[in-house]
Amino acid sequence: MLKEETSDLGKLVKGDLEHGEFASPPPLSGEHVMQSELVLAIEAKMTELGLNATQLALRIGFSKSKVSEILNRKRPLSKKMAKALFDLDIDGEVLFKALIEGDK
Repeated sequence: MLKEETSDLGKLVKGDLEHGEFASPPPLSGEHVMQSELVLAIEAKMTELGLNATQLALRIGFSKSKVSEILNRKRPLSKKMAKALFDLDIDGEVLFKALIEGDK
């Protein structure tokens, strides 16, 4: 019976894929791409240093909520935070692009 249920699930998923119900999301606009690059760069540095968001916030001197808003793309990057992230050795080009996009 389990094999039969698994087979039915496979048919269901395949059917949904054929009908486009699992289509990829639309491409991100310019601002969201820059924010995504920024978040990826921050997350890579967090992984490299073995930090979680709270530890990162303490290390760069910002509240956990501000760091969380940046990581969740709900707040544009401030110049002050960009400087702190640059001092943490986050790529300056990524930070600059995020600052430029945040000013628009």
